[in-house]
Formats: sequence, structure tokens, C-alpha cells
Amino acid sequence: MFFNKSYIELFKLLLLSYNFHKGRKSDITYLIICDKIFNHEIFTLCNDISIDFIIWNLDINTKFEAASCRLNIFDFQHINNFEKILYLDCDILINNNIGNIFSLDLENCIYAVKEPFCSHSHFGI
Repeated sequence: MFFNKSYIELFKLLLLSYNFHKGRKSDITYLIICDKIFNHEIFTLCNDISIDFIIWNLDINTKFEAASCRLNIFDFQHINNFEKILYLDCDILINNNIGNIFSLDLENCIYAVKEPFCSHSHFGI
């Protein structure tokens, strides 16, 4: 999800860390949610790093829209083409083969980790 151009550098580090740990063959496709103004840079980056990807453009005008658009993931037109979904923010670094996560036998539900309370102004508190 990109609202700020500087996030592209974070995303590059995420992709590089994924590429470093992916193993020989990966059937993982990245669905990248961003504003259309970043398409060219995202397209070039993903091609340069040689990952499978889909770009989904949303009209993102505020920090709140950028932070909350992940909640719309199930509105993606082709979401049912995916067997499993792992959401990663662009400020994540991968330190092992994430294919291991996709090999887990999971029920048809959403798994999440509760984050601690945050009183940052971005959250309206």
C-alpha cells in the first residue's frame, strides 16, 4: 500500500528479503495495493527483482485511507483465485522462507495477531 513515495524503498527491502529466503521455486504472487501514480515504479521494481505480482490500484488520498485499505482486500476482483493470503505491510523484512507459512494446514478463517494499544494521532486518539 503506497500513499507516500518513500514507502517504495521499504517495499524494495521487503522484496529483497523475500527473494533472499524464498528457496529454489516459489509460487507466491504478490498483490500490491497502491495508488496508480506509483504503478511504473512498482512495476519496474518487481520486474527487476523477478517476483510474480499483481498491482491493484485504489484511489488513496489520505493517510487514513492508506492505513485502512487493507480491510478492503476481499473486494479485490480476483481474490478467490488465491488459496491462502498473507498480508504484509511494506515495512516488514522476511528472515526465513515464507513458503513454510503457506504449507500450514489452516482452516477457512482469518488469523490475526492483536497489536498493543496505540494512542498515535493517526488513529484519532
